[in-house]
Amino acid sequence: MSAVCSGTKPISQVDAALDATQEFLASCIDSLSSHIAVLDEDGVILAVNGAWRRFAD
Repeated sequence: MSAVCSGTKPISQVDAALDATQEFLASCIDSLSSHIAVLDEDGVILAVNGAWRRFAD
């Protein structure tokens, strides 16, 4: 993920907002009952949700 910062917000505020957004998206994906895996263009697993982890155990 990349971002371009412009304006007057300090980088720490931008970092905090990005962290909050990533946590929100992870919790949304985790709330789904379907097995979800996020892969990169080479097929490497970047992230999985709770349903996927429970299935794998």
